[in-house]
Amino acid sequence: MPKKAVTLTKRIVDQYCNTLPVSRSGHRLNYKCYADGRAPGLYIKVHSNSLGIGTWFYRQQATSNAPHFEQKIGYYPAMSIAEARKEAFKLRGQYLNDPESFCPKTKPSLSLRDAADAWFKHAEETKYYKRKQYYLNEQRRTERYVLKYIGQTPINELNRQVLVQTLKPIWDHPRIVKFLLTTLRHIFRFAIHLGYLDVPDLNTLNLKVMEIDLGKLTTDVQHYGALHVDEIPEFMHVLRSSDDIRSFAFEFGILCALRPSNVRNLKWLQVHLGNPSYLLFSKKDMKVSKNGNFKVPLSSRCIEILQTMRRYQRKDLPKDQQFVFPSPYDDYSKPWSLTRWFTFWETLHNEKKKVNGVGWIDRLATEILIADSPNSNVKAVKITPHGTARTSFRMWASSQTNFRYKPIEYCLHHKVGSDVENAYDRSDYFEERLQILEEWAKYCCSYDENNFENECIKS
Repeated sequence: MPKKAVTLTKRIVDQYCNTLPVSRSGHRLNYKCYADGRAPGLYIKVHSNSLGIGTWFYRQQATSNAPHFEQKIGYYPAMSIAEARKEAFKLRGQYLNDPESFCPKTKPSLSLRDAADAWFKHAEETKYYKRKQYYLNEQRRTERYVLKYIGQTPINELNRQVLVQTLKPIWDHPRIVKFLLTTLRHIFRFAIHLGYLDVPDLNTLNLKVMEIDLGKLTTDVQHYGALHVDEIPEFMHVLRSSDDIRSFAFEFGILCALRPSNVRNLKWLQVHLGNPSYLLFSKKDMKVSKNGNFKVPLSSRCIEILQTMRRYQRKDLPKDQQFVFPSPYDDYSKPWSLTRWFTFWETLHNEKKKVNGVGWIDRLATEILIADSPNSNVKAVKITPHGTARTSFRMWASSQTNFRYKPIEYCLHHKVGSDVENAYDRSDYFEERLQILEEWAKYCCSYDENNFENECIKS
């Protein structure tokens, strides 16, 4: 006898929706379905990233007199169990009274743009993407590189040749291509689910098949340009000679080894000045959220920068809108735009280039390019805020200090060790990280010391 389905209750459904679906053997599944024992044909589908959300479906198996039928009813918890059962009984009655009306009908052709809009709307409703920014990035990327050219093409007429010609201009950008292929697979699968595609021919989007026409997709990792450790003191001296808010922001990011986005969007409610002083980022603010919250010790120079930035604080605004490094172009109420943010960085490079004819460059990366292409004109690799703040700090810590490996990696919010090891070792090494960042700040100020200038506070 088949196993009788369990009658669903709110407690049971909440448990299903907040538990990652796994098979009987313990392997993780993309989704899992749970039937309701009270309403025949009603079941809830739970995805591995549904975040407490389930999808109600009604399913009727095919019989000799009626076809197979399946229809989405709604989402849990927006639709309660009682409401889902009511809709299921209603559909069951309609199905039994007039099964021929549920026979699959040929749907009109759907353009790729309409299919993409339907998928992104579904992804937003079900919170498929962990963050809204990811959803917006995928939408903009698809519009820019695909929908702009073949958006009006019916999705059932798309073939490998059309997609190959569309992706050919950006084939030299492997990261973008892989993101696009993943998004297009989602769109195709959703169109199949809606019934606009009869045959799930996903080989059209197979990377290995496309490489036959376009060649091997390069997978070389492009690292952020980083300043050599020996040049850090001079560069920091240049930053301190400017009164621009962005110079304080870049210096602060380098001293704390932070990603530029965390510095640009830093708010005063994340700053805790006391004994000790630190920054506190929630895991949602970090690039790798699975590493947890991030508590950043503040060196003496960082505290001085924060005290300087107090004069620009807009205390009349809500606390979540008071930025540490605000833009004067927006009345000190918003962070700097990315354009103006990197324009200042480009200005630093151009001013240095007038002096030495080269600018602030990544010497090691440039030497590698010259070695790989000795007979061509190779452009020097310019430094970036990310590489200077993090890579340069990591090279200094490993080559010129004797600090332990794990605290150094914790300064960069990197995960070290296995899950089992970290489950027992829960220390964040705050005191040791504070000592590391103090030494890093002293090194960054060493240019002034060597030239008998005292512009930075000595710890």
